[in-house]
Amino acid sequence: MFTVHQVVLVDNDLDGNAHKIQKLTQIGFSNHVKVSVNAGIALLYLQQQHEVLRDVTQLIILNIDTPIMNGFEFLSELKNSKIISSQNLMVAVLKNNLSELQIDKLKIMGITNFIDEDFCPEMLSKSVKKHFIKSSAKHDIDQATQPQKIKGLEGLQGLYAA
Repeated sequence: MFTVHQVVLVDNDLDGNAHKIQKLTQIGFSNHVKVSVNAGIALLYLQQQHEVLRDVTQLIILNIDTPIMNGFEFLSELKNSKIISSQNLMVAVLKNNLSELQIDKLKIMGITNFIDEDFCPEMLSKSVKKHFIKSSAKHDIDQATQPQKIKGLEGLQGLYAA
């Protein structure tokens, strides 16, 4: 089973959160599950922990209907921050109470991963693995096309090897 280092669960359903945490940790999908009932708090946490966690795989499970900052606002802020550029981050939106209009809006925002409230951890693991393999391949291609700094000449700005 593909695992992630950390899951950030953004949902204000306390009973449902306890059930989701149990499912994720019992099968070993992740030993680190952080819960926020408010998307704004989750965003602050991710921003504060970005440097520490930027090289580990993270999954955000997001309920769009959270108080204070809703999921759409969260996603907009996340996209504008440096966090979203991380190849090690995946966002999956809980789709149970979403309208078709909301799903379309999320797709326009770049969200491609939707899960049910009663998700199967094994199926989630497959989806996450597929995402990270695709993301890693894209990152490798992007890195290969970027100019590389010449080692030993870091003090000379603007000098790159093709």
